[in-house]
Amino acid sequence: MGMQTSFPVFDADQVLTNTHLNDLRKYLDEQNRLTRAKLIGCGIVCGLELVVSSSSIKISKGCGLTSQGFLIPLCDSEYTHVIPYTAPEFPEDFDLISQCDSSATGSVPFYKPDFTEPMQQLLTAAQLEALSSDVKATAVTLSSMTNATLSELAVVLFLEAEQLKLKNCDTNDCNDKGSRMDFEPKVLLVKKSVLDKINANFNGNIAKNPLPHLELKRYNVPVKNVLTTSAVLAAFATITDDVTIDKIDEALNSSYTNYSFLLKEPTGNPFGGIGNTLKSIRQKIITNNPLFIQYFYDFLDDLVKTYYEFREKAYYVNSECCTDEMRFPLHLMLGEATVSTLPGKQSAYREFFIYSPLFDSQNYRLGEIRFLFTKLKLLILNFAPDLPSAFEKRTIKITPSSFGKTYLSQRSVPYYYELKPTSTQASLLQFWNYKKTVEGEADFNLGYKSNEYADSTNTLVREPLLYDIERYNFFRVEGHLGKQINPALTGVLAIKQEFNLPMEVIALSADYIGAILQGKEPKCVIQDLESDYRLVIAEFMCKLHDAFCNIYRFDFKPKSRDLAVIKAKADAGFLAAADDEEDDNEVNELIGKIDFVGLNVNHPILSRLVSESHLTKIYQKGSSLLKICGVRKGSIGDIYLSNIADNIFTNPISLGTKIKAASLYFRFFELIDSIESMFKILLTNELSELNMTEFKTAYNRYEKAVKNLNRQLKTITDKVQVFLSTCIVEILEALKDEYRRRMNQYKLAQKFNNYFKTHGGVEHKAGVTKGGTFILVYFEDTRNRRFDVSALFVNKNLGRLMLAKHPDLIDRDVSDEEIKKATDELHSAVEFKCPEQFTFITNTVKDFLDADKNIPAASREALLAALRKAPERAAFPFPSGTVIADFYVPYICCSDCSPVSYVLQSAEPAPLRVAVSDPLCNEKGTEYTVTVEVDGGTPPYTITVNGNPITGQIIVLKSGSPDAKVGVKDAEGKTADAVIKSHTCKVPCDLPCNGNSTACHYILWISKPVNRLPMEPRKASLNLVDENLKQTNIDLTNELASTLIPRNNLITPNNFDAIFKELVERINKLIPAPFANPMLRYDEENRLLIIDKFDCHDFKLSFEVLLVINDQQLILTILYDKTGVAILDQTGKLLSFVPPFGCIQLNKCTGEKIDKCANKPVIKELVGNQVEFNKPVFEFSIQPDFNSYFWYFQSGLPLYSTNAKPQTQIQGGDPVVRVIGITKEGCFAVREEKVKLNIIVGDNRDNKRKPIKPKGKNK
Repeated sequence: MGMQTSFPVFDADQVLTNTHLNDLRKYLDEQNRLTRAKLIGCGIVCGLELVVSSSSIKISKGCGLTSQGFLIPLCDSEYTHVIPYTAPEFPEDFDLISQCDSSATGSVPFYKPDFTEPMQQLLTAAQLEALSSDVKATAVTLSSMTNATLSELAVVLFLEAEQLKLKNCDTNDCNDKGSRMDFEPKVLLVKKSVLDKINANFNGNIAKNPLPHLELKRYNVPVKNVLTTSAVLAAFATITDDVTIDKIDEALNSSYTNYSFLLKEPTGNPFGGIGNTLKSIRQKIITNNPLFIQYFYDFLDDLVKTYYEFREKAYYVNSECCTDEMRFPLHLMLGEATVSTLPGKQSAYREFFIYSPLFDSQNYRLGEIRFLFTKLKLLILNFAPDLPSAFEKRTIKITPSSFGKTYLSQRSVPYYYELKPTSTQASLLQFWNYKKTVEGEADFNLGYKSNEYADSTNTLVREPLLYDIERYNFFRVEGHLGKQINPALTGVLAIKQEFNLPMEVIALSADYIGAILQGKEPKCVIQDLESDYRLVIAEFMCKLHDAFCNIYRFDFKPKSRDLAVIKAKADAGFLAAADDEEDDNEVNELIGKIDFVGLNVNHPILSRLVSESHLTKIYQKGSSLLKICGVRKGSIGDIYLSNIADNIFTNPISLGTKIKAASLYFRFFELIDSIESMFKILLTNELSELNMTEFKTAYNRYEKAVKNLNRQLKTITDKVQVFLSTCIVEILEALKDEYRRRMNQYKLAQKFNNYFKTHGGVEHKAGVTKGGTFILVYFEDTRNRRFDVSALFVNKNLGRLMLAKHPDLIDRDVSDEEIKKATDELHSAVEFKCPEQFTFITNTVKDFLDADKNIPAASREALLAALRKAPERAAFPFPSGTVIADFYVPYICCSDCSPVSYVLQSAEPAPLRVAVSDPLCNEKGTEYTVTVEVDGGTPPYTITVNGNPITGQIIVLKSGSPDAKVGVKDAEGKTADAVIKSHTCKVPCDLPCNGNSTACHYILWISKPVNRLPMEPRKASLNLVDENLKQTNIDLTNELASTLIPRNNLITPNNFDAIFKELVERINKLIPAPFANPMLRYDEENRLLIIDKFDCHDFKLSFEVLLVINDQQLILTILYDKTGVAILDQTGKLLSFVPPFGCIQLNKCTGEKIDKCANKPVIKELVGNQVEFNKPVFEFSIQPDFNSYFWYFQSGLPLYSTNAKPQTQIQGGDPVVRVIGITKEGCFAVREEKVKLNIIVGDNRDNKRKPIKPKGKNK
């Protein structure tokens, strides 16, 4: 079989032979068939659809091309009967094409001699009638065949070729008439299992088996509380769990399995064990850099999107370059015998048309799916998680991208991929977008690392935000993770503002309601309070300004007096005494001229003064007096203004001056300045900025000045009292409390957990949609936070708790020590999850300690310390304020002001429902908590557990507790129940790989000898790789030598087991933690090696020995690893390879065990038959059949074999044979015995040969 590459050229008078004519015919015929098969394609062209019923199989009109280029047409036919069909002999002179001469002529499906499987021929009613009666008697109706029988069969359109020798002689002519080749299409029923073997031998057909669907779960859906940084990151880990990775593993491996005939991967399936690789990457991220877990989720999402792009585009590729001519040389599979076909519906038993790459853009499509498959490999190879130290070095960047139903290739390249090519692999950038790569524009892919690959002049890629962004609907935001929130938020906002991007940016704390960020406050939340605040200031000034202006306008005309008298009174303590007649007369005279209530001043200016001052934030002392009261030259006001420097007033009067009524003037100035000082504070600070401590200090000074003046003016107390009837401090305290309450309520909304619950559609996509809100979530350490009294208004439960325990907290001035004490208890209560229960237990124990005075002081203090100790917090390797994750909502959110909302009251409350959350175990695995979730009905609710009422909604149960019944009763008396199923917590595992290990059996390179077996040690070594890819190399040469040399390097039947036991023990002593120990075990019963390793570990064990077998020296190298055992000779030639078998999976933490071989197979018979008379070659076999084998012949050549029926040359008598049979599940059976050989006895007279069976069975 090959190709006719020449044709004869005829000359005049040439003698023609049959060779000349056949070569010409053959050349023309092959060229014709090659044109069809290679340039057009092969398979079903059209029609030939099956319609299956209970009594017939209809085949529609159609035609098809075989891979040998034969055209098979068929008309509409209905088949109702079947008869047995035997494979015909393959015609002697039939020409089969082989472009590369890679197939054997004798391997043509459905032709003898190789094909001997039973088949059946489908017949129409007309074809049945044309048969002879003998053949017709063998016919069976389709309706009589069971569905189970038919379901094992497929319909095949077979081109039967028959070579007829024409008669050479008749009565008229004895010339040789040659032969004739006849072709007849026949419709056959063939077992699917037979077709599977044919497809496997000839690279299969191209039916697309459906690839699995694959989707990632959404973040925190169903919605649960994410109250801390740990919970935020754990939610990412939850949606990238082993189940998800296993599905990705299945999908990627299915991609290769289904399309390997198109992909032509030179090294086979690149995704073998990819699930373990992805799990290892995830574990390293969780261990070394948990912040990167969100990008691991994105990485898996990239794999899923690329997989779907491959899945969709590969479905429509039916192209192959130079299809194997022997794939379906003279037949076409039409479909299953029990399933009607539909146009376009894929089936593994139908030969769909394989186009030549010349047609239907198939070449482009084929290139694209190979491109996408390579991209899948490169995504995994180039995923490069950052170390925490690299975060600060990253530049914040926003890259336009696409979102929604777009392929990954149409999106920007994320920053977590390495894009530089290496000596062994191409750049991922060249495999990102097929169209751009084909067009030579791979450098025009947008991405975070565009500066690394785009030319400095290519601003379209390096600075894409400068150009039209209409075609993009998404902005990828990167470089902020791991940075401090303030620079991160500032950086993102700066880019947003610089490039006028349609998006909003907010920052939310994962842990606290508090205040790392000092951003703008939501004005409309406090706008009404600011208005009230300004009204209070105006009212305060209005109450004071009439009397104030009178004093301000009062003439300053002090009269002198004798200083000696003043000094004497000062020494006597009567400086301001009311009995000072001279001063009293002067004071009464002055006060009589003051009208505290009758002055007409400029009132309207008050409100404008307040607004202007708040706007400018500037207030000069005395400016209010000038605007409200006016100034008269020589008045007290004039003197006051003249004594102000740098906005600080210096009183011009001292109590020791030589003027009459000095004390009155002194206190007038003190009163004016104290009022101006209050005005300065109020008029330069909005309510949000007001420092109440500062204002109260100023007010205390004012109050003191009024009281001092009041004592001096006893006769006119009713006039001075106007200064004290303001209640300004109390009103401002109330406004400030309300401000704090609202701000804390606002901050509570800025906590990520609350935000997530109240804003639908929060997702993580490493960016934000156009017109959406980008959310930065940051870690905030709460350990050093001080208790804020205003927080009592935010959380009612905590408010009741703390006010009950610390009522003095509502005082305006609380000491740092008291706040610290309250804060510590608050933290403890919050972290114990149930504040009321914590406080109840604490108080009960304290009461007990107070009542029992016999308890030693040391015990008392230890118990109190235990009560005060809060649960341990999760430690993070990054400082407070670190950005830990990002999310987005697809709308602008949120306005500072509450939107207008309409609440429609339902006619009646929703039905009362109760549910319980999944159990959450504590770190020690001793107990678990369950949260009761109640909705519907009419609150408040009464909750019971097993009939006992509880406080709160968190239930703590011991691990392994029986089922608990939760009952809820609402205010209307309606009830609902739920059951908390018993749950046993897993004990924390400190073993590598979460305790998952596998122990497998491995062959030994020798079996127990009959007599003595010399074996000299050469060298041995062990290489171990732990979960962190750290390698440990151990030289075992001394252990091997120390085991063999004391026994003179001889292995005997008596010391065989002892040698391998000792060798295993010696090796185990050298294996360090954390590897499984014992890692090696010797299975004495089966004389096999057992290697036990953790699943994320790897190993390589090697031995080199010199054996003397049959007086010949043989140097062997034996290599053990997780894939099996390879035995090589001294030239490096592979003598045998056997994979591991009899594997048992065990979790060494939980004790969970998976043993697929509980029912052990048994080898029932071992036979050795001579192959040829008088030659020492024997064929060995066992019963039953196994999937794979390993034979060891102590006195045979070759020494090893992995064939089902090996042939070996036996030296000497009956040999000792050891065989291991392995099932496809990996189970095994061992049989080793001395085999009685079946010898062929020759008969010279009739040349007959007869095997002589031994008596009895081999034991």
